[in-house]
Amino acid sequence: MAFVLRNIGGTVQRADGEPLAEARILFRPIGIHGDDGVTILPPIIEAMTDEDGVLDVDLLTSDVPDAFVRYECTAATAEPFRFDLVNGPATTLDELFNASVGSAASSSMAVLLAAIAAVKPYKSYVARLEGTFSAAPPTVTVLENQLDGVPVWSYFSEGRYRVTLSGAFPEARTVAFITGDDGYYHLSATARDGGGNYVSVHCVRTSSGANENQGFYGGDVIEIRVYDE
Repeated sequence: MAFVLRNIGGTVQRADGEPLAEARILFRPIGIHGDDGVTILPPIIEAMTDEDGVLDVDLLTSDVPDAFVRYECTAATAEPFRFDLVNGPATTLDELFNASVGSAASSSMAVLLAAIAAVKPYKSYVARLEGTFSAAPPTVTVLENQLDGVPVWSYFSEGRYRVTLSGAFPEARTVAFITGDDGYYHLSATARDGGGNYVSVHCVRTSSGANENQGFYGGDVIEIRVYDE
């Protein structure tokens, strides 16, 4: 009923066999399964391959047998894929991908990068949130920002916050995801501004449904995607 580290290594290659050198690999936890003793997700981990394309990163998972943390992995400009990380010996990104798709291919990440190396059909903004139980916006650590400008966070009212960037969030093409449900409070994020200027973040107490200034934990993460026209 605690987090343990598992090492992820191996060489990440392009479809032509060339190492994916000095590339950013993002690991975003999206759920914990089989361990009721852990309620807060691990933080997002950003890793870099070295000049030879070798990856060496430690990810958190549960120490409970058969329990796992589900991660979403994004490599370079590829679309994300998801894998379930159980406790165990060191493994590779290839092995995790093979397990996620039920394949025994030895160079699956190369195949993955070949198939989805096109630019993603959206621009994304990803940030880790921290804060206090007060009428103030969270402290924001930006992990990725592909938008044409820097969004500004503000406190709107009890349990309500806004991420604002003029004209950046057209309602019909914007989706938002946020982690943060510890059993006591629930976070949600929506893009329902007809003017396309902001995304709303909402915090409620689970037991009463009342808006509250819950304060953000270091593991709370928001992702906003603005899809191409």
